[in-house]
Amino acid sequence: YYQYFPYKVVWGPMHWGHAVSKNLVNWEHAPVALYPDSAVWIFSGSIVVDHKNLSGLGREGKTPVLAFYTGHNYKTGNESQFLAYSLDEGYTWEKIFVTLKLFIIFLQKNGSCALLPELKVL
Repeated sequence: YYQYFPYKVVWGPMHWGHAVSKNLVNWEHAPVALYPDSAVWIFSGSIVVDHKNLSGLGREGKTPVLAFYTGHNYKTGNESQFLAYSLDEGYTWEKIFVTLKLFIIFLQKNGSCALLPELKVL
């Protein structure tokens, strides 16, 4: 996944492109993974595979892939953290329209990950 503007070679509403490779030498471009909406451009972020469905977003035996990204509101200049998920190995995405105030992902010793959305620190 990579950040880019697919319509011109200048700065514009940022998207996440997607390319796949079996050998890291030859690449095949897939359709755009994440599109901006009317106010929020898709800036940098990270993707994790939630093998144990700790997020609760998996269904019908499909493993969720989680994309955490910075959304840049070009109208206000504000930036927030957002979440999208995929149930088809990262080819199509569903945005969750709740801004994450704080999120933590950590790997446990057994290789599983834990997701703690909107953790409140007292």
